[in-house]
Amino acid sequence: MTDKKKFIVGSRGSKLSLAYSRHVKNLLIKSNSQFDDNSIEIKII
Repeated sequence: MTDKKKFIVGSRGSKLSLAYSRHVKNLLIKSNSQFDDNSIEIKII
């Protein structure tokens, strides 16, 4: 059994900041097989 990693990306709430955060999330998913869409959360700080 493998544990899925949980990752939180902090972002400001502006449209541009959220767009960059989504881009970072997609890069993390592509570069690491342990991440999927549900294991990375974008949290507005």
